[in-house]
Amino acid sequence: MLQKKTSLILTAIISLVLLFSSSVYAYVPLKTGYLSPSIRFAPQGLPSQYESALISAAASWNAASTKVYISRDANADNTVIMGNLSDTQIFGSYTPQFLDRHGQASQFQIWINQTAVVNQTTLGKDFWNVAQSIFAHELGHALHIGDLRSGDVLMNQLRDRNKIVKPQPDDINGVNAYVYPKQ
Repeated sequence: MLQKKTSLILTAIISLVLLFSSSVYAYVPLKTGYLSPSIRFAPQGLPSQYESALISAAASWNAASTKVYISRDANADNTVIMGNLSDTQIFGSYTPQFLDRHGQASQFQIWINQTAVVNQTTLGKDFWNVAQSIFAHELGHALHIGDLRSGDVLMNQLRDRNKIVKPQPDDINGVNAYVYPKQ
């Protein structure tokens, strides 16, 4: 009788471990994303090499299996600005503006820390990859996906910005699950 109870308890524990250790998705919703799956952005005062990286980052989201479309438009209200901070741990930021009653932004600003990009290139990282990774990550916030601190995903704050430069399957799943699943 004791062996049977022990066996049942062990089976239950193993089942629970397997259940909770199976597919864990690496995305979290961000309420303050942009209100539309169509995003236009206007780079402001960025050197041409940064603009090229931004366009590639947008293209990487457009090529992903999502229902979003991101494009550069000089007349867009959403802006991307380059700035310098001495804190190289801050790579960029997404700032939602004009939140509607559901908390979604009707406008946003993305800021990229040029000092952090330059610092990464002095560590042997590729300029293009780092800039593209930062912008693609910040666009993820506009697409309602929050920061993570683990996983081989674009939304991981600690990712290798030289290697993870475009949305990964879990980033894409997050956009599809939380952003525009019914469109």
